[in-house]
Amino acid sequence: MPKIDRKEIESKFIDLMIDIGKNHQTFTHRNNPIVVNQRVRGITNMPSDPESLINLFKGLVLCERDFRWMGGSTASNIRVYHHLINHPDIKDSQDQLDEILDWALRNKGNNGYTPLNTHRYFRCVSLDDVKNRDEELLKIRRTNEEARRKIQAEKEKRVKLYKELNQLKLARQAVNYQSYKIKIALFELQSLEQKFTDVIHNKLNFPIGLMPSKEWDKIIAGRKLSICDIQKLIEVIPRNTNESLRLVRQGLIRMKQPMLVKTQNEKSLSQ
Repeated sequence: MPKIDRKEIESKFIDLMIDIGKNHQTFTHRNNPIVVNQRVRGITNMPSDPESLINLFKGLVLCERDFRWMGGSTASNIRVYHHLINHPDIKDSQDQLDEILDWALRNKGNNGYTPLNTHRYFRCVSLDDVKNRDEELLKIRRTNEEARRKIQAEKEKRVKLYKELNQLKLARQAVNYQSYKIKIALFELQSLEQKFTDVIHNKLNFPIGLMPSKEWDKIIAGRKLSICDIQKLIEVIPRNTNESLRLVRQGLIRMKQPMLVKTQNEKSLSQ
């Protein structure tokens, strides 16, 4: 069995494609298995003259359409088209390039990648369609870029506002701290009775958790507290508070217990 010469087959296949492209018809080759079955999938030996190259490209486009060759992004015509538009005698002639592309789009089959190797022009059947599609994609890109810029600007503005807010919070905390220091100092100058009254009636003008431990000691040890007084002091101290105030509350509860027992015993004796 004679060995198949691939170069010879490719050369014959190229000649057939050039003939089909030149005559713009595939009918006379409908029974030729080399053509119908696309014996050559990738063209490696490109014609050097532009006319033959153009007709080769056209022949590949027509055969892909009429014989339903395997298409997609690996279609033979795509590689030839890339070689064609970069040919030194064609690449600088925009009118000729437009004419070739318009012809291909009007005569191609169902392969959306022919000849531009991108699916974005899938529905384009003319050069005008490609230009309109490019304008449409440009508008979409500009719209998306504007939306991204707007989102980024809003994000930056939000970050800036949060930063300013945090700075204001820190400044306010500093002012509050200084203000509370002054208010606590004024509280310390009051009489023991006035301090006790302000505490049990929630009239402190600073958070109760900031009241110094020494002031609690003065209020608790400086006057004789009744069970009722102790209960009022217990009630003004939040259950969830700092450790220092929690210890004060626990001490008041321990102080209250024996007084309750004593009161109950006295009632029992008097009956």
